[in-house]
Amino acid sequence: MKAIKSITISMLILLAITSCSSVFSGGFTGKIMEDKGGLDDSANTPLAGATVFIYTDEGTRNSDYDRAISNGTKPSNATATTTTNDNGQFSVSKIIWKTNNPSFGKTADKINLYLIIYKSGFGVNGFNKNSNAISITSDSTNESTYTESFKRTEKVSTITFNLANAANNGETINDTLLVKLTDLEAINCNISKTSSSNTFSVSYKNDDNTQPKIKINRYTIQSENEESTWKPCTEDGSTFSPIEKNITTAADSQSIDLYAKQTEFSYPTITGRLANSTNSSTDGNIGTSADDGIVIEYYVGEKSIGRATTTTSQIANDRVKHGVFTITPNSSEKWTIPSYEGKYAPIPTIILKKSGASPKEINGYTTQSNTIDVGDITIP
Repeated sequence: MKAIKSITISMLILLAITSCSSVFSGGFTGKIMEDKGGLDDSANTPLAGATVFIYTDEGTRNSDYDRAISNGTKPSNATATTTTNDNGQFSVSKIIWKTNNPSFGKTADKINLYLIIYKSGFGVNGFNKNSNAISITSDSTNESTYTESFKRTEKVSTITFNLANAANNGETINDTLLVKLTDLEAINCNISKTSSSNTFSVSYKNDDNTQPKIKINRYTIQSENEESTWKPCTEDGSTFSPIEKNITTAADSQSIDLYAKQTEFSYPTITGRLANSTNSSTDGNIGTSADDGIVIEYYVGEKSIGRATTTTSQIANDRVKHGVFTITPNSSEKWTIPSYEGKYAPIPTIILKKSGASPKEINGYTTQSNTIDVGDITIP
């Protein structure tokens, strides 16, 4: 009987306590600035993109902050989270709290808020605490109740690596390719890949005496799903061996060219004139009609990859050139060469054939041109 009475009394006490609690809410706005170190705040600039973690309990905030600065763990116990806009401003429409002892009776209350502000390059591992507690009242937007400035503790540079064609005066390679830094040393700085578009973020201490560098010993080039047919090479295109270079990250952003050469090619178009016959007339034409209407086939090894029929070409007035041909190879035909010296790859021996005649070999050309003009040739 005494046990039942004791439980009943406890329940009544608990009911009395909980029945006195009230729930309140209020909005909250603020502004985060970058401290530029001037004599006053006039030089400070808005800090856009900062994440603001808002707490109603100081102890919870402090625990999250300690974890954040020790190992970079993002806060996880905040009451609300928001982000600053381009003007450094932020707002939270409603923060809810419960209390048994409202400051203004059951109709209104006030509460202290505690913040963690995260922005890469500011504070320890990017984290800061607000310097003083922020007091807000319920049923109010509490506009402009908080403004604070933080100094930059590290600088951030953005480095974009551009793929440059060593065989074409360093022009940008238009293929959708990715650079992978496979052997990288960061000196006085940290580097992390920030996107899949060859853009890297480099961070280092906010110290004018610091001269951070990135040393690239090796890099590879990849397409989206597989290894590319482009391969790294020296700037002059002499070899495929990737070069070692130091990159100083002094500027806020910069572009660095990495050079490459192609290893897969389309066969070139062949133009020329079949000159088996001799023009013995006085009409000023080049060749005779005996060289027209002849099928010439384009071979690589034993495989035919294109053909054309010789024809005439107007020169001037009524004069013509006989035996003219242009052979465009099948676009699906490719050839690869995994390694070669110099900017341009040597083109494999091309063979021109006509029915009943010995083949004509065309060689000694490189990939410098997509079209080879063989001039006047005979295919006996």
